[in-house]
Amino acid sequence: LIEAIALSENRGANAEELFITRQMALNAGVGQHPELREDLVELDSEVSDKSDRLRNLDAERLANFQSRYLDLERRSVIRNQLGTAQAMVNGAEKNNAKKRAPVSLKNAQLSLTNAELMISTNVRNPSGYRDAVSKANKDATQLTNVMTVIDRNGKNLDESVAIKLVAQNRVISGLSKELGAVALQSAAAQAAMKEKNQELSSDVAAQKR
Repeated sequence: LIEAIALSENRGANAEELFITRQMALNAGVGQHPELREDLVELDSEVSDKSDRLRNLDAERLANFQSRYLDLERRSVIRNQLGTAQAMVNGAEKNNAKKRAPVSLKNAQLSLTNAELMISTNVRNPSGYRDAVSKANKDATQLTNVMTVIDRNGKNLDESVAIKLVAQNRVISGLSKELGAVALQSAAAQAAMKEKNQELSSDVAAQKR
């Protein structure tokens, strides 16, 4: 496609704008996602067929090409930012979360939908969707943790109880990390003190000589 546009005798602003739009989609990682890559190849083929007439394409046809490249960019950013969260939700749904953890599932689904909307309106403005994406990933992780606790307790545990257990586990995990940090600091302090004592002992021995 790039070569076709570059060699076009009628290459002009229209071709340049289309190339830039396509490049932005590539920069967003379209080629990393098989389903998007297929759509990209198909769209590139259509544009290549018209490369010698890009300057003279009617506004509607050109806008269609550009909007499709823009949509590929949007879909790629969504997959990049929410792919893991979506996989978590899909896995929970297959594991009957609708019945076993409906509240957690609903929260995760709503957060995903909201994050997708925020990305769609801020594709090239990460600060515009960062918080929504963070919440979507957080709620998807919460759903996964709740389902894990339910699975480990005979699969009949009430969701509200599972949520409390997840919160307790989070507190315990936080305390463990804090204790681990304190232990590391203590070990470092002891090592520094030992080194200092060795230096003092060396000085005393030197003075006795």
